[in-house]
Amino acid sequence: MPSEFMSSEEVTLLRKVDPSKSKSVLSRIRSYSKCSINRQCFAAAVTSFFPTIAFLNNNYSLRAFSSDVIAGTTMGIFNVPQGMAYGILTGLSPVNGLYVSFYCPLIYFLFGVSRHLAVGTFAVICLLLSNTIVSMSEEHELLQTRMLNHTRSLTENLNYRVEVSIALTFLAGIFQLVFGIFRLGFLLSYMPTPMLRGFTCACGFYVALSQLDAILGIRSARAQGYGQFVKKLINFFSVIKEINLVTLSISIGSIFFLVVSKELTLKLVDNLQLVIAGLISYVGDLNQTQGVKIIGVIPYGLPAPSVPNWGLFLELIPHALQLGFLSYAISSSITKHYATEYHYPVNFNQEWIAFGLMNVICAPLNCFAGAGSLARTAICVD
Repeated sequence: MPSEFMSSEEVTLLRKVDPSKSKSVLSRIRSYSKCSINRQCFAAAVTSFFPTIAFLNNNYSLRAFSSDVIAGTTMGIFNVPQGMAYGILTGLSPVNGLYVSFYCPLIYFLFGVSRHLAVGTFAVICLLLSNTIVSMSEEHELLQTRMLNHTRSLTENLNYRVEVSIALTFLAGIFQLVFGIFRLGFLLSYMPTPMLRGFTCACGFYVALSQLDAILGIRSARAQGYGQFVKKLINFFSVIKEINLVTLSISIGSIFFLVVSKELTLKLVDNLQLVIAGLISYVGDLNQTQGVKIIGVIPYGLPAPSVPNWGLFLELIPHALQLGFLSYAISSSITKHYATEYHYPVNFNQEWIAFGLMNVICAPLNCFAGAGSLARTAICVD
């Protein structure tokens, strides 16, 4: 194990699941095949595949249950605006972010190994998805325009983006399952924390830049290729004269309320700010009179399952590998941090399988790839 990448406590924790001491795939299959005649073997196989069962059976208490109810309720409220915002950031409908916030935690609860990780939408993953989804959508639209002389409607364009998202998420889940089956959990130890933090920090700048159009009420051209950050800045300043002053005022007011409520712990202001902003927008009809963009109607209910578009898989292989590995690495680093802090062992091979099953099951339900979030996890732990 490369101890220069981790603290001594983290190395000790990882050694509890040292892959060099794990059984091979064939050995595990042979041992599982004998479980039908051995009750203890069968129970061990079930608890290794569903870690939640072992945790609830051995360590769970009524006090922990009450704390989880409070944390879950808080996350449910927190995920509504965040899920819609990240759905837009991904290049899809806001409701797709809500689907991710609902389905992904349910699946991870069954198969995941962390007792603290809050799974759902994550800005870095959304940005990565957006680059692939939007670029493929634009290429497909250009191809249809040239060959069929047909310009797609907004609905057709959104439906194709959802198809790409489903296929990409499903394929990333398949790769994660394969990595878990072949016991590749040790790969996390070769990823230094500074590298992950640097990547996340850089993505933060991209996320902030991607939100400038919405904050100022303008629409700049999308940048592609190398140097996207600089190109996006140039495109942004080329249309800066078109700023919507009403949208800018709402943005500044919202940021001000967020900062004030956080610094002064004014929970009443924090809870009412969305209600106040919504009432102002509705009463003033700002969408029609001032050109302020709104989310609009959110469809109710849950979506019918969709079959992935198999024809997109070959083109999406490199993107899916990148997506699957990055979402696992970011999430597992959070898992490792809290497992070390609260002194419980984790099986990172099972974590591969948990994220793989989560993405494979959730993708046909119109979800994009989910990941753990340090901010949400910290809120749950607190």
